[in-house]
Amino acid sequence: MKKLILKLIASSVISWVFLNSLVDKLVLVRNYVRSQKNRDIYREKELFEAESSIISKSQVLNGLFKQMKYPKLKESDGRFIHGNVVPKLLGSYENELHEVITNLLENSYSDLLVIGCAEGYYSIGLQLIKGFKRNISFDIDPRAKKRFWDLANANGLTRDQLTFKEFCSPEFLANYSFSGKGLVICDCEGYEVEVFNEYNISNLANCDLIIELHDFVKSVSGKLINLFSHTHQIEFVNSLAPAHKLRILDENSIKHLQLENQFDLISEDRPHQEWMILTSL
Repeated sequence: MKKLILKLIASSVISWVFLNSLVDKLVLVRNYVRSQKNRDIYREKELFEAESSIISKSQVLNGLFKQMKYPKLKESDGRFIHGNVVPKLLGSYENELHEVITNLLENSYSDLLVIGCAEGYYSIGLQLIKGFKRNISFDIDPRAKKRFWDLANANGLTRDQLTFKEFCSPEFLANYSFSGKGLVICDCEGYEVEVFNEYNISNLANCDLIIELHDFVKSVSGKLINLFSHTHQIEFVNSLAPAHKLRILDENSIKHLQLENQFDLISEDRPHQEWMILTSL
């Protein structure tokens, strides 16, 4: 009997130690979950406040188009105006191209054509920098026209300086009469494989082009290389990792934020991008 009692006591002690250890672990798990939840709440609050602050300034804060104004955005617009507007306002949007464009602008261009202009980020931004003699922008999105002219008006540009058209056909590029050297920027979701062809390539021989490639939509780069190889020098620029984009941001006004939030703010919400840079021979 004595041995049985001792055995039961020992078993109870072991059970109690086990249960006590289990309770301690459960408390640790609970505290961790709470801390993560609080951390997520803080991160979301910080991100929301940072986005709101950037959007409320209504102008590009860094980069190539610094101080270009944006019309006041309604709350219903959110952060998506033909893509994510926050990187555009930060100046991190496609900053892989800033050096390329800066170098190209050393040329004397008379005409700018932007195919797939969206709200006019490049059309208006480049007109403010360069003052092209003719600036023609195209976009088939029914929302683009109003947003384009809203952005133009916010920056004091008029219909005498800018032209907006909906559709750019291959025939337009074949027949357009450039008044001098042209700069063409194209971002049209795979249509680049159709809008540039053997019938209009000769009319583009004195143009420099930046073409965003959409090989993830349809195979385009091979055809374009063959098409332009006799008239243009061809280079490629690839999108950068978020950390690199942050490093080349002129003035990192968001560096005080959590790194996850910095990455969210500069995110362009799309897959890896590649651009073809074509300079006339």
